[in-house]
Amino acid sequence: MHILFNGDSNMSGEELDNRDQCMAGVIASHFGATATNIAVSGASNDLIYNSTLDYIRDNPAPDLVVIGWTEHGREQWYFDGEFHEINQLDVGQRIPEQFRRRYQFWKNHIQKEGEWHRVMGYYWHNKIYNLHLMLQEKHIPHLFFNAFNAFQVADLGEQLNWDSAFFHPYHQNLCYINYCVEREFKEITPGWQHYDHVAHEAWGNTMIDYMNTHPAYDLSLIHI
Repeated sequence: MHILFNGDSNMSGEELDNRDQCMAGVIASHFGATATNIAVSGASNDLIYNSTLDYIRDNPAPDLVVIGWTEHGREQWYFDGEFHEINQLDVGQRIPEQFRRRYQFWKNHIQKEGEWHRVMGYYWHNKIYNLHLMLQEKHIPHLFFNAFNAFQVADLGEQLNWDSAFFHPYHQNLCYINYCVEREFKEITPGWQHYDHVAHEAWGNTMIDYMNTHPAYDLSLIHI
């Protein structure tokens, strides 16, 4: 069995002493699977979405895809010959001087205007659904979850049918970070929202339990 993992620092196991103890490692170990983890710390949903499409296009289909979608306030900007991941923390990146004013405007805008976050969440709500439908069409089992904020889609009529392929997409307390806060798991570096191996193990097991109890994941039919 081969599992493709994608996401941000939470899926990559940022700050863990042993990254094999991250949630991806927990899931792969449970199924005795080989794993390809293309998660990138600081990744935007753009990077997660595009790199998933690239992998599916260029490689044999994985038996399972697991993606932890990141916060909606991240973007990609092009400079120095490639796309760079931009977030409001202003760390782990080098913003060119000619973009500093642009960056400060963007940073202040996303921090202060909740409506912008809501609209971007709605945008990603629909775009991620496109990927879900594509994977369904290709008969590739997949499990999505929100690492940060859940979709703010209050109107039940606008909530989409994910056929159990998205772990509680509209439940604020069942995104990974809120799950960790609610259970008082330990942050490795306070304030950075990277949790220790105990949190990764708990979340990984939560994903395993979810798959084992939903018919969309008939893992007996997956080649192991």
